[in-house]
Amino acid sequence: MTCDRPDGLTVDLGDGRWFNLRPSNTEPLLRLGAPTSWSRAYDPEHPAANLN
Repeated sequence: MTCDRPDGLTVDLGDGRWFNLRPSNTEPLLRLGAPTSWSRAYDPEHPAANLN
């Protein structure tokens, strides 16, 4: 596992998986980013539908 901090905190788990945690520039919150293999977009209005 490695960590990098040029744009927030990026954690590389060493097996092809990683995530990035950084503060928002416009809102008082943290943003979590991670790649996905899903072929469709996430729909925040219908979160249960995103599990199918």
